[in-house]
Amino acid sequence: MVDWFRLELLRGTHIIPTEKGFTNDRIAIEYLKHYIKHSDCGPDQPWKLMLIDNHKSHETGEFIRLANENHILPYPLLAHLTHCMQPLDVGVFHPYKYWHDVAIKNALARLDIEYALSSFLRDLKWIREQTLTKLTIKSA
Repeated sequence: MVDWFRLELLRGTHIIPTEKGFTNDRIAIEYLKHYIKHSDCGPDQPWKLMLIDNHKSHETGEFIRLANENHILPYPLLAHLTHCMQPLDVGVFHPYKYWHDVAIKNALARLDIEYALSSFLRDLKWIREQTLTKLTIKSA
C-alpha cells in the first residue's frame, strides 16, 4: 500500500495503517480527533450532525464523549434502510461522480494516463470542494 502514497499528500493528511487492514476503536478516535481539528468543531462551536454507520467503534464511550464535548452529534444510519437515503444518491453522489469524472479527464489532459488510487487521493479535496457546496447540501 506504500505505492498508493508516493505522491505528495496535502498537509494535514493522516494515514493510519492497521495490522489487519480494518478500522478499529483506536482509528475511530484518531479519525474523530482529525475531523474535530479540521472541521471547526469544539465546545464553543455550533453543533454538527455526523452521519455514521453502525460500526462498533462509533459506539464506544470514548468516541461518543469526545464527539459530544466538541459539539458533534453522532447519528447512526439505520441498517438495511439505505434506500431511504435515495435523495442523497441524486443530490450529492451524482455531482460527486461528475466531479470525479472531471478530475480523471483533467489528469488525462495532463497526460497522467494511469489514474490510480494515489491520483484519487491527490484530487479528493478538490472533488469534495466542488461537490459539497451549500447549494448541493440544501438541495439534497
